[in-house]
Formats: sequence, structure tokens, C-alpha cells
Amino acid sequence: MALDNSKWYVEKTKKIGHSDTKLSQSKLTESLLSRKTNTRGRKIYKNMEKIRPGDYVLHLVMDEGNSFIGVSQVKESAKDVRLSLENSRNGPDETDGYQVLLENFKPLKKNLKFETIRNKREEKLKNISNKKDLFYNTKLKLAQGKYLTNAPIELVSLINDVYREESGENLPYFDPLDGKNQGVSESEPPDTLKIKNIILHGPVGTGKTYISHILANGIINGTVKSYEDIEKILAKKEENSNDQIKKPDSQRIVNVTFHQSYGYEDFIEGIRAETDEKEETNLTYHVKPGIFKELCTKASNDKGNKYVLIVDEINRGDISRIFGEIITLIEEDKRDGQENRISLTLPYSGEKLSVPDNLYIIGTMNDSDKSIALLDVALRRRFAFFNVPPDPKVIDKWISNYDKKDMVIKSFEGLNKRISDNKGEDFQIGHAFFKELETSKSLDKDLLHIFKYKIIPLLKEIFYGRDEILYGNILKGKFYSKKDGNRVYKLKEDLLDTDQIEKFLIEFQGLSE
Repeated sequence: MALDNSKWYVEKTKKIGHSDTKLSQSKLTESLLSRKTNTRGRKIYKNMEKIRPGDYVLHLVMDEGNSFIGVSQVKESAKDVRLSLENSRNGPDETDGYQVLLENFKPLKKNLKFETIRNKREEKLKNISNKKDLFYNTKLKLAQGKYLTNAPIELVSLINDVYREESGENLPYFDPLDGKNQGVSESEPPDTLKIKNIILHGPVGTGKTYISHILANGIINGTVKSYEDIEKILAKKEENSNDQIKKPDSQRIVNVTFHQSYGYEDFIEGIRAETDEKEETNLTYHVKPGIFKELCTKASNDKGNKYVLIVDEINRGDISRIFGEIITLIEEDKRDGQENRISLTLPYSGEKLSVPDNLYIIGTMNDSDKSIALLDVALRRRFAFFNVPPDPKVIDKWISNYDKKDMVIKSFEGLNKRISDNKGEDFQIGHAFFKELETSKSLDKDLLHIFKYKIIPLLKEIFYGRDEILYGNILKGKFYSKKDGNRVYKLKEDLLDTDQIEKFLIEFQGLSE
């Protein structure tokens, strides 16, 4: 275990083609050797002066496939030496240099290539790359001219995570608790969002699924790490773009939609019947993992990365039947790696399951389907709820060049106010209904179609059996006329004509009676 005040460094060097083997104290892993200055006289080896007894050195050997081969302890601070062909790995010249004696070298169980670390932790390496004096650059390539570089604890933790995945062991001398003591752990890096379970709720058509993907990618790449970061995305929806949902790793974001027929067997595990390929009449039964159990397994085996499960329409499923006993395990303090960690034995396979700390759940729900007050209490208690209301600023962005833009927005706001006054905010119309206008080449026509074929049918469903409220209060009597003794409402087709678009918008705002 490393000392509390010890530091880590990376030696990036070669071991072939140099004559340092003539002096045993100059061998790789037994000492560090460097010039005092480069060929231009600049002091670029200052870490040789800073390194102290008790510090640790990770050896990265370039002619071993750019691989880490082991860890040494520093025995003595740097001393002045005269480097020459006989005692240096730096070539045939003779110059002033430093030598740092090492001891207690421990080889890795298997060499760890930098390429492996980069492939498994690309986003993490990028987040750390803004720190100065690392063995790699911002392009995730080995830095030229770097010999002995700092290894901040989060970088050592990252390397350790990958090494443990490859070998089943920790790096020599490294205890993951060192990272935790400095605010960094294998499962809780500094760019980690503390809340693990999120629900985005709001009226239909407010872009909740779209935002869930933005949040998922932000969680994975470390840009979403607080309540404030989530609120910023929600407050400025008009600034969101598809650039935010380019998946860094599609295997780490999984989507599922709950529905009335969805069950425990689909989500956690169940017994499935399979036919024999040769004897189709023979049935065999196997326990098959569900989507959540599979994702738990992936995340548990890859603690250095974050995983996200997006559950669309989370309130449309039977939560008790889908989650079963696992609902307890998703709480933040009950997850694997936390103080109150709990694991449960699954009923079909008999396997133990715990929910890893690096797995996030983002659910979406339409408030008009089921209000939050009626939501399963067990689910509500374990999730943080963020409201996603209709946003006229998004429509403004989509139709910025439309000459009737202001009237469209006022119509949208006026309609939602009347819906709120008569039915409640949960039943408002979302801005996503107008999404197709962003690429429309016939705005007048498409706008009328949106009202006629999308919005008005939805309103008829919301106000089913309450025609007087729908046609009188919500639609202001402007688009339907009464027939057959005032018992039947019929759409006024002439008002849904592109020649009447301006009159249509004015009347729909409720600005004229």
C-alpha cells in the first residue's frame, strides 16, 4: 500500500539499443537516468529534482509495445552524475545528468499496453489530458520528449482499473483506497454525478426522450456531474443539439420502453423455452438474463466507465412486477461499492445480484398518462424528478425565418394557458409537435396540418366527453360549428385553408372573440 504522502510518476523509456547494461545500477527498473538539460540547454527534466524516496515509478517501455511492465519504489533522491556512453541510456555523448536509485521492482502479472488503456478509457484519458506534464498528449498519443512525468492519482486509478480488468489484480503498491482518500475512487471519479436515478416528466411532446440521451452522454463523458448541470440543459433546451447525443460508446447506453406487458422476465431474468435445432419437438428450458441484469454485469466488470439505462415511458409499466425485489438495490447507498451495499439472490438462477455504482437509470414519463402523485411510491422515493415543460423558445428557434413566427408562438402559449385553466398543466401541448417546421418548405400548409391532424385529435382525446369545454373554452368556437340541433360538432374546413392562415392564428391566440 502506498504511503499517504507518496507520489506517482511514469518513466517512458526504451530498454533495447543502449549500453547502460554495463553498469548494474543503470539498468532499467534499478535507476532513473537523464540529462540535466536537453541539447538546446533547456531544463526539461525537473521531475528528476522533485522525486523523493518513497515515491513510486510506473515503467512504460516503448520497445515492449508501449507497455507498462511494472512498478518500482524510489530509494534515494537525485544525485549528480556524469553521463557517458558507459553509464547512460541517452546515447554516446558526455554531459551532466541526474541519477535516481530505485528498489523493490515488482513486475506486472502481464504487461499492460497503453493502447489497451486508450481503447477502454478514451473519454477518461481526454478528461485528464488537460493536466500538465503527462506521458501522453491531448491527442492520446505518447508525448514526444517526455521521460519522467507526473501521474496524478486519478490517472493511476484509471490505469489500475484497466489492469485489474486484464489481470484480476491491482497494480503493485497501489491501493484503490488511496484514490478515495483524495476524492477519487475506482467507481466515483471526480466527474461523477452523485444522483443515480433520474426521471424526466412533463406534458406529452416536450422532448424528454431527446433530453434523456443528452444527459446519458453527458454522464458518460463527465460533462453532467451535478443537479445544476441537469437544470442548465433543461432551462436552455433551445441550445441543445444533436452534437450532444453522439454516443461515445453505444454499448454503454441501453434503451428500453416499459409497457403493460413488460415484466420481470424481460427486465431481470426468466425461464425461456427453446427448441432443439435437430429435434424441433424437444423443448429445453433455460434461465435467461434480462436487459437490466445484463447491463449490471457489464458495468460491474468495467468499473472505470459509466453506463446508462434509459427507460422510456417508465410509468406505463407495472413497477412492482418489473423490478421485483431489485427495486431496493437501485438506491444510491445500497449499490455495490457503497457503505450500505446490498446483494440479493435471484429466484430463477440463484445468482447474487447487486447494482453497480457506475450504472445510472434515466426514466421518462408523460404526466398526462399518470400524475406523479399516483406513481408507485417505491419508485418515486428512489428517483429525482425533473420537470420538462413546453418551451416556446424551441419553436422560436425552429421557425426563426417564418414571417408569422410571433403569431405561432402566441397561439402555442394561448392554447396551453386555456388547457391549464380547464384541465391542468399535465395536459399541455409540447413544443415537439412543431418539430417538422424546422425543415418545412411550406410552413403555412404544414402548420395547419399539425393542428388538424396532431393537436386537435389529441385535444379531443384529452377532453373526451366534454365537448362544451373543448369546443367552447379551448378552441373558442372558432374551428367547429354545431350541427343536428347543436349536438354534433363539425370541423370548419374553410378555416383550415392556407389562404386563411393569418386569420386562423389570430383566432387561435384567443385575441379575438
